[in-house]
Amino acid sequence: MGPARPKIYAVRVGRRPGLYHSWKEAMTQVLEFPGAEHKSFYDQAEAIVRRRDGFTD
Repeated sequence: MGPARPKIYAVRVGRRPGLYHSWKEAMTQVLEFPGAEHKSFYDQAEAIVRRRDGFTD
């Protein structure tokens, strides 16, 4: 088994929407934010597209 793949956290709706490289950073944007939308990805390109187009799953 190889090294763990780093996750990218996409915040679509939150205090500061964007991409974050740690859950701690992303969590501060969505915690207690009404209607927050966020999801983690292993692929940065997918995170960018899905944050822009919406999370369907």
